[in-house]
Amino acid sequence: MRDTNLREHMDMPDPEFPMKVLRIESSDKNLTVNSHWHEHMEILLFKRGKMRIQCNKNSFYAEKGSLVLVNCNDIHTFENMCSDLSLECIIIDMSLLKSSFIDSTQAKFINPVINNNIIFKNDLTGDRIITKCFENIIKEYNQKNFGYELAIKAGLFEFISHLVRNHIDRMLTPQECDMRAKTLQRFKAVFEYVEDNYYENITVKDISGVANLSPYYFCRLFKETTGRSFVDYLNSFRINKAEQILRETDMNITETALACGFNDINYFSRMFKRYKQMPPSKIRKK
Repeated sequence: MRDTNLREHMDMPDPEFPMKVLRIESSDKNLTVNSHWHEHMEILLFKRGKMRIQCNKNSFYAEKGSLVLVNCNDIHTFENMCSDLSLECIIIDMSLLKSSFIDSTQAKFINPVINNNIIFKNDLTGDRIITKCFENIIKEYNQKNFGYELAIKAGLFEFISHLVRNHIDRMLTPQECDMRAKTLQRFKAVFEYVEDNYYENITVKDISGVANLSPYYFCRLFKETTGRSFVDYLNSFRINKAEQILRETDMNITETALACGFNDINYFSRMFKRYKQMPPSKIRKK
């Protein structure tokens, strides 16, 4: 069964007003959301706890007060680092801000954001204006007073205008956007292959063939896009699977290592300690 991975399809509570607000709380220190992407913009405000976030090649930590933006089609990974995580999340289908009449606002800003011509910075921490705007949208959504849709839409336009003025990371040409889309499709096949075959011996030659790239270009493109080497991604994925097995089954450590593609138990133990900051025996003792 596939994990929360690849291109994620999100259902909206109201298809005629495509956005939703989530309150996420977790005491699972080892919670990990593997690499995935979606067409929607995602904004997260952290209330408590600490999390490591990877957005494309950007890696950073988010904690109380952090405001994080995930662009449409950003490949991102979340790793919880605490036992008391609390955050609020807004997920927006940017078509909410489109109009049947294409004015300059839509042509210059909304469409480029949807099409990834405009890429915003991921870490917005410290911007009081945009944090307040986020909180107002959350309040309107939760209270749902008469006319809340208008207030939210106005708030989203204010949010985007502030992003455009203060937080553009880069602007892509149509050719770069096309390349980004093709790269996502290549990596979709790669992530699917890993998820279906992580317990097998996967070589760089094997996986580069899945992406229809030479081993050299595949390794370079994977690192440029995700910020990590393919071997690092594969080891991390396998270790997350191993932790799940150790916590949820009676398999011993050696059996778990073999089931997750590690033929060397010493290497497995080193990798487990690197990614989980503890030896696998600590989980099995529990």
